[in-house]
Amino acid sequence: MNAPEPANNGHAPESELLSPIWAVISFDRLEGSGLTYAAAAELLERLDSEGVAGLCVVTNDVGRRVKSLV
Repeated sequence: MNAPEPANNGHAPESELLSPIWAVISFDRLEGSGLTYAAAAELLERLDSEGVAGLCVVTNDVGRRVKSLV
């Protein structure tokens, strides 16, 4: 019996960390979205150095929900 073909045509799956699915939120608002994880971490570090409180890296889906609550 043959094994099913992988959905990605044999290529290694891309890491979600490299996908632009990340956002940065603060206590006050959505600070940025559509970022790779590395870009989100850089934004978080910059905002933290500027004294922005309550920073967190989340997925874009969560960021959209937070944006609608603020």
